[in-house]
Amino acid sequence: MTPEITQKDGRYIIKNIGDFDSDVIFDSGQSFRWYKKDDMWHGISLDRQAAVKSVEGGIELECSEGGIDYWTEFLDLRYDYIKARKELLKDPDIAPMVIMIPGMRFLNQDFYECLMSFIISANNNVKRIRGIIEKISYSYGEKKGDVYTFPKAEVLASCTADDMAACGAGYRAPYIVESAALAAQGFDYNNLRSIGLDAARKELTAFKGVGIKVADCVLLFSLQRKDAFPVDTWIRKVMRSLYNDETLTENQIRQIAKERFGENAGLANQYLFHINRTGL
Repeated sequence: MTPEITQKDGRYIIKNIGDFDSDVIFDSGQSFRWYKKDDMWHGISLDRQAAVKSVEGGIELECSEGGIDYWTEFLDLRYDYIKARKELLKDPDIAPMVIMIPGMRFLNQDFYECLMSFIISANNNVKRIRGIIEKISYSYGEKKGDVYTFPKAEVLASCTADDMAACGAGYRAPYIVESAALAAQGFDYNNLRSIGLDAARKELTAFKGVGIKVADCVLLFSLQRKDAFPVDTWIRKVMRSLYNDETLTENQIRQIAKERFGENAGLANQYLFHINRTGL
């Protein structure tokens, strides 16, 4: 799709993007550095800040001059979600969810920040994840206005596990340091956008603390692999319920998702996750 961008009162109005529900998107477990103030969602990615809200026919975006291209990509505004949802509407189990929340979408986050966030997310709840990320950013990032950037890989690589533990990372502390060191060496993630999904998952597990579920999150939320299907507690529960089979393994669930949803597996996953987590 080609977004239509205009400026009004120092903010961008972006239309022709299909449905966009900012409340759902920023509260769907994809990213942990966005918060709602008044009617806008405020966040930071790398050293850039923005504020976003849904408006009739599109979104309103506030960002620094020259940053519109970055945020258009970050917010995945060129992807044809209308077409993807039409495909999901053919599925009797997903269709009611699509109708209920037509504005579910993905964010295209920075690979390194997304990777580190989901290493921290393992066996954790959203409140604690946010707290750990903010403590690490405050301690080792750079101040930008009233927030701090997430520390660069080389900065975290020079830290110790004790440093990360002091930020609340728990058993994940050494994973953060070791994975930052691998990222700082120049890990080339660009080929992960196009190689087979299993191969991409395998490459990501080279990072400490990255299993298949975290790998799928990173692929889906930073590398535009919309065929990825993260399986966590919520997804395992709902898929076993759909198929009335409590014995389904995570591998079996991923295979079912591949066969049933294909390239839209990631979007189906987000609907299943969000609806069941929030109890809508």
